[in-house]
Amino acid sequence: MVELKCKMCGGNLKIIDKISYATCEYCGSTMTLPNLNDDRIVNLFNRANQYRLQNEFDKAMATYENILAEDNSNAEAHWGVILAKYGIEYVEDPNTHNRVPTCHRVQYESILSDLDYKEAIKNAQDNKAKTLYEKEATQIAEIQKNILAVARNEKPYDIFICYKETDNNGQRTKDSVFAQDIYNQLVQAKYNVFFSRITLEDKLGTEYEPYIFSALNSAKVMLVIGTTKENFEAVWVKNEWSRFLELLRKEKNRVLIPCYRDMDAYNLPQELSLFQAQDMNKIGFMQDLIRGISKIIEQTPKEQNSNVITINDVNKRQLKFENLLINARKAVDDKNWENVEKYYNLLQDEFPKNIIIEATFFSNIAKIMCDGSNSNIEELYKSFDTIQKYYDISSENKEEILKKISDFLFKMAFPKGDLSLISYKVRFYNAIVLFNEKLEQLSATHNETYINDLISKHKQVMKTIELKNEKMKKYTEIKNEKIQKYYEEEKEQKRINLEKEIEQRRINLENKRKKIKKLAKTIWGIWLFILTVVIIRARVKGYTSDSIQTDLAVIFVFGILPYLIISGFFKLLNLKNNNK
Repeated sequence: MVELKCKMCGGNLKIIDKISYATCEYCGSTMTLPNLNDDRIVNLFNRANQYRLQNEFDKAMATYENILAEDNSNAEAHWGVILAKYGIEYVEDPNTHNRVPTCHRVQYESILSDLDYKEAIKNAQDNKAKTLYEKEATQIAEIQKNILAVARNEKPYDIFICYKETDNNGQRTKDSVFAQDIYNQLVQAKYNVFFSRITLEDKLGTEYEPYIFSALNSAKVMLVIGTTKENFEAVWVKNEWSRFLELLRKEKNRVLIPCYRDMDAYNLPQELSLFQAQDMNKIGFMQDLIRGISKIIEQTPKEQNSNVITINDVNKRQLKFENLLINARKAVDDKNWENVEKYYNLLQDEFPKNIIIEATFFSNIAKIMCDGSNSNIEELYKSFDTIQKYYDISSENKEEILKKISDFLFKMAFPKGDLSLISYKVRFYNAIVLFNEKLEQLSATHNETYINDLISKHKQVMKTIELKNEKMKKYTEIKNEKIQKYYEEEKEQKRINLEKEIEQRRINLENKRKKIKKLAKTIWGIWLFILTVVIIRARVKGYTSDSIQTDLAVIFVFGILPYLIISGFFKLLNLKNNNK
């Protein structure tokens, strides 16, 4: 009997026969089942189902995709991907008490045209399972259509504020209070801001999705507000910022800004750690935030070949500078290194005081990415001298630029975002070390908070790398010792085996000698006997008149003497072997 969890309520399903569907005895829902031949796969389904019931849709989807990596024809895994992708949660209808789907992650694409849905239908175990998939997909498609209809009538938003509203005791969090202060300031600055506490205050919980969906898809900026790592990773908070990250990957003009307070920036979730975070405790935080947002929302990037941005009442020269800078930074984001060099060179030529530090750095980065020669790498390292040399005379926003350089170096040195992994791009790790040295020199003459924050960040990362290197060094030493010990043992074993082989060969040779010696004695005895018989016979028949002394001499010369010679030879041979 296989125990499987109900995907509607999480109760245990008792499956006796291998069928494609079952009815839950707890919630009464009828649902499709996976193939139950492999307990490990069943456990993966239960894990994915548990994630989805907790509304951790990203984790659920990753688990379903792990199943598909082993068997892409698993219909139930494809259906699980659908449930996670569209954020499907089954809630109890108060009237019928049936479990009905709600959609927390609506998509513009209809579920009926989704590839995973088509794969689920194609690979369904039987007609009953196929019918259940089709029935539920039609129901979800109708919900999707209604959500999109409401979302289309919503006004577009400039900014989406993402935060945790209540704690585990149902009390309002500090995050919510700080988020509302930011909301009030942004509204006064004439921005359209989505702030769920106010924006959704007249909506029921089951009606939130259309408004959240509309706000996520229209907002150019998301502010993620938090005071603890746990609040940043709270289920609904993470659901919102992870959805925005998906949109950001498709539309480069969106910006996500983590805003933290009363915590270390290094405790931000890994996915947010590579974005330029803002410390809400910092003096002037709100002014800097509004200024940065105004640049993002009010500027409209044009195509790279465009030379003019049309904004009323702005100096044309300033417009050209801003346009070139937008194109240069867009080229960096797109990793179009030829255009990076092109636009930053133009900026250096026409606006040298406005762009010294940034242009020098990214121009050298572009050269390295096109040609990673040692000379170009040296030029990159030398470019950090511009920080100290031109810091006071440049009109750049130094805080923004230094943080941008720092973030870029970390992205290049640690492309997967995991700072515990030693980078395979050593040149960028070396650049981080050199960059930090320049920041420390700068801090000695300019005691700016953001410079010290960057230094602390770099030191912590380098300390992590050093600890990792130390562990790797110890591991390598232990490994080398084991290898050396293995080779020594193997060498000793070979020596012992060789000695045994030599000894065995000596014994075999000795046995051969003994056999030859024994054979020689036997032949000699037979020869001596024959010789003696012949002499006696000759003597008896009178064939010879010689004396007895002559017969004995013949026996000695032809019988005993050969024996003595052969015995002497064997003794001499044994003496030589013993000396060896």
